[in-house]
Amino acid sequence: MTEEKRVLIIDDDVYTSEMYAMHLRQAGYQVDISDDGIKGYKNMCDNPYDVVLLDIMLPELSGDNILSNWRKTKPKGSKPPIIILTNYEQSEETRAQLSADSDGYIIKASITPRSLVEVIEKALSA
Repeated sequence: MTEEKRVLIIDDDVYTSEMYAMHLRQAGYQVDISDDGIKGYKNMCDNPYDVVLLDIMLPELSGDNILSNWRKTKPKGSKPPIIILTNYEQSEETRAQLSADSDGYIIKASITPRSLVEVIEKALSA
């Protein structure tokens, strides 16, 4: 990677966020972390990120509300790509809606840090 890409992780699980951030930094990404929805949404609005990793279950403002608010002005496929992170079991209907509005959907329990880097690289090349 020639230029350092910026990733925002919006997740209240500090352990998971720090683990992802460590692996992403090792892969050459600049990473910021927001631990609640309001801070995360403000960071999205105020800074030029290349990718956003967005948890659904967040304090202050939920990830689905962040995604909905963002999509009111930025359609799916616009920059930055938004990849949903969750361990929460949604209904099939909710999962389908989140997948339709986001640029990716990851179940935290089933992704390794290496495969997360691959998902981000794929999102950046789309």
